[in-house]
Formats: sequence, structure tokens, C-alpha cells
Amino acid sequence: MRPPIAALLALLSLAAGPLPGPAAAQDGGGKGKEENPFGEEAPPPLTPEQEKEAAALFDKAKALASKGSSHFPVARPLFQRFLKLYPGADEDRLREAEDRSGENCLAGIELMHDGGPSSRRIDVELMGDGYLESKYQEFLKHAPSQMVEFWREPLYAEYEDYFNVWRFDLVSKEEGVDELSMEERMGAPPPPPEPARPGRKKKREPKKFSTALNCIAAGPQNQVWADPEQVQRWRRYLPESDGLTIAFAKKGELGMGGGGIATTGRKVAVVHEFGHAFVGLLDEYAVNPMRPQGRIFAANAVSTNDDDPRTPPPVDDIPWKHWLKAKHPDVKVLLGGATYQTGVFRPAASCAMNSGGSGAMCWVCREEGVLKIYSYVNPVDEYGPVQDVISMTPAESREFFVVPMAPKRHRLLVEWYLQRISTGEPLPPEPAAPVEGGEVSSVADDRASGMWRGDGDRGFRRRQDPLPEGKPLGSTLKAVEKKLKDNAFRSSVVLKGLDPGTWKVTARVLDDAKVPGYGFPWVLKDDDRMREEWKTWRVDVTGGAAVVPAPGPGNPPGR
Repeated sequence: MRPPIAALLALLSLAAGPLPGPAAAQDGGGKGKEENPFGEEAPPPLTPEQEKEAAALFDKAKALASKGSSHFPVARPLFQRFLKLYPGADEDRLREAEDRSGENCLAGIELMHDGGPSSRRIDVELMGDGYLESKYQEFLKHAPSQMVEFWREPLYAEYEDYFNVWRFDLVSKEEGVDELSMEERMGAPPPPPEPARPGRKKKREPKKFSTALNCIAAGPQNQVWADPEQVQRWRRYLPESDGLTIAFAKKGELGMGGGGIATTGRKVAVVHEFGHAFVGLLDEYAVNPMRPQGRIFAANAVSTNDDDPRTPPPVDDIPWKHWLKAKHPDVKVLLGGATYQTGVFRPAASCAMNSGGSGAMCWVCREEGVLKIYSYVNPVDEYGPVQDVISMTPAESREFFVVPMAPKRHRLLVEWYLQRISTGEPLPPEPAAPVEGGEVSSVADDRASGMWRGDGDRGFRRRQDPLPEGKPLGSTLKAVEKKLKDNAFRSSVVLKGLDPGTWKVTARVLDDAKVPGYGFPWVLKDDDRMREEWKTWRVDVTGGAAVVPAPGPGNPPGR
């Protein structure tokens, strides 16, 4: 039974910001009389010997399943055997065995695009719906075509290594997309059955299908929408998930996007739908002749309060006013947007958020996309030493380094600063949690935790704890750069000959978004400084005064 979706359709017609994430699947099993998630009453619990046998069988099936969908024909019968022999087993294992062997099930998960460690990347799931058991491997061919369109967008091509893409191979009992009755579209209860009348043609019922993602033709033009509960059902088997899914409906045509889910059909518009689901952009096409009832304000759409719906709002009320003031020739204030022909204005004549997403993102949408990416991903990919507080003597030397993230065609900027905090004996240590590890560290996990929301965790933390104004204090240091794989590089400085006292060394890393071949930077406004990160170490120097060598690279004056 489908839930009413009238409210969902109203929101998705605008894609006006993130929709609430799907609730996590219930684990079941309250206190008192136990119930089995697959039956009315739970069977007796397993004996210790049965538990050992059940665990061994489940682990064997799970080990095969973890190798990918090529092992599904072998793993599936083992899961089915587990369900048959051990119905009193742990509920989580029962549920996973059913999810991996039922009529609609998960055949396997494989990493199809490796941008780097999941803790420092955006992890996206690519799922297919409507693939029968006899044909589920067709998705292995269809999945790359979805990503070809994705990487064709300049934004995602430039920041390709900021993403991981995981392919979910799903088996569906049937192939098809559910149709909705008028009552289902409006959220009304179904009408009572009409009495049969001789000679009267029976009303055709909407077609329903049993598929892995329960895709439905939910939009006004039969745009397809994947059931969020089903998406979450499979998503929970990817611990690295950032709650972002591209769902491809094999029998769908047009798609829909929102709430972290971009659903597409045969008319591939993955950039457009992912623009809704990930970046939070609105449509830029206009099909509704009415003006909106409420206010619309987003990165790429704004409504007017003027009595004349063709009169735009004042420039200072337009979200992309900074592009207008910069006099970018392709950024304007055009009538029609967020699906409305009047009363709403958009920034560009051509954009992936217009039509079916066949073109590239406009400048305004691309800027929002860059900022969204950095709300998840730290510009500093690796750094060393791992400790935030370093102790050394004047006679010792110590190297400090950062490895910035690496876009495809431009490089992040790195600046180094050294500030003297005190002279003589170092300041008392600041309370800090113990840090484990060696001399090299990766930046802490900046992925969005739990359900999808508007920004990644890094964006939330940055707004709670903004960077100090300006640049780091102190004198600048000259760094040494070492080229790494592709466009990556390592920037380092060596400190030596420092006088006793407390010092602070800071690496400032910034993405200026100046991509070759474009007349303007991709980002003109970044109030929260998402593209910038400071990595700071405190250096305590103890012992006698140093014999300071002549100033040079890595040897600043001891002041």
C-alpha cells in the first residue's frame, strides 16, 4: 500500500530544498513476547550449538556476497538455507539474509569509481530498479552510461576525485513502474467499488509492480520517484554511505530529485536530478502559467513581491546579485523559474536545471555545487605530523606538510605562516584529547553522518566555528612542493633553529576555483569560506638558545 504522495509532489514540483530523509528501517523486537519480522510469532531461540552453526553459515554467505554480484548465484542459496534452518536466529541476520535472497534483493555492492578514502570523500550510491533475476547483470552495462552523463558536467568532471560511486546490483521480482490513480495522486482515500452494470466497460486499475526500489510514476508528467524507504533498505548495507543515491528506473522515462535521492529514467537527466538531490537547486524551466502562492528563495530562483509578476525584485534581494555586480555576461534576471512562468526569476537562459539537464550548469548553479562539495570534503586531504603539539629543541629540525585535494585542471593554493606566541619557557600545554597514530594523518571524517541533510558535517561545523578573519598571523614561510600522482602535490616546510618558547605554524589551503578556460572563477561568493582550511600546529621549543643560521627557505628569523 503506497502512502499518499500529494505533499511529496507539491514539494518536488519545486524541489525547494531538502526533503526529510527516510526513516531508518525498524529493527523490531520490543520487550515481552517476541515477534519474528517474517512471521507472527518468533520460533524458539537457538541452542548454543545451533547459534554456532547459524553464524558459520551466515558468515560464509556474507563473505561471498561481499565479493560482489558475480558471487550472488552461490551466496543466495546459502542465505535461503540459513532462513530455512535457523528461523530463531538473530533478527538482524534474518533481515539481511532476506534482503540478500528474497524476490526483491541485493545481489552485491561494488565500487565503480574510486576517488579516495571514504572518510574524506563524498560517497554516492547508484542503484538500478526493475532488473529481473535473469537480467540483473544488464545493470553492469547501464550503470556506466548514467555516470558518463554525470561526469560530462564540468562541475563533477573537475572535482571527480572528490567522489566515490558505489554500484548496487539489485534484483527485482518484476519489471515496471507503478502507476497512480487520481486518488493516490491527491492523497484521498480510494472510492468505494461501483456496482457492476451490464454493458459498462470496467475501469482500468493502475498497474502495480513488485520491484527493488518500488519506483512510481509520481510526477505530473509521469516522472519516476524511487521509494525512500526502499532506498534506505539497501543503503544500510554500505557503511560509508553519505545518504546520496542515484536511482535508475529501467522502465521509467523522466525522473525526479530531492531528499538525497536522484531518480532517473531512460531519458537520462542525472545532472538535473542530482542538482535537486545533492546541491539543493530548483528547476529553471517554466510550465505553470500561475505565479507561486508563497515566497521562493533559492540559489537559482527568487520570487517577486511586486503586484506585477513580471517585475523582478530589487537587485539586493536577488541571491545571485554578486554575479550581476561582477557584470558576468551570462548571468541575468530572467522571467520564469521554479516551474512558474511568471512571478519567479532565474539567472540564466541555459542551464542543466532547465529542460532535461542536457546542457551544463549555469554559473550560479555551478558555484552552489562547489560550495556544497566543500561542505562535505576538507580541502586538506592529508597532513603531518599527526600530533597538534610538537616538542623540539633549538638544535632539532622538524618537517610539516599538507597534501591538498586535487581537482583535475587547477590546483589549490597553499600558504605557510610562522607566529611566535611566547619567549623563554613554552606556555603550559592546552588540554587536548590523546591522538593515536604516527607521523602522517588524514583529515578527520567530514562526511554527513546518518540521514542526508542539506550540508555535510564540515559545512555544519564551519558555520558553528568560523575561521578567524583575514589570514593566519605571523611571517610567511617558503615551502617545497613535490608532485604526486595526477594533479596532486605535497607542500612542506622544515623548521629548525627556533629560539625557546612557543610557536605556531599554520598551513592555509584555499581553492580559488580558477579553472583554466573560464573567464571568471567558479565561485565569487563564499561567506562561510568553505573552500578554505587552516591546519595549525603548536611548536614548543625547549633548551638553550639556538645558533640561528641565515634566513632562508624553512629558516625564518627567530623573532
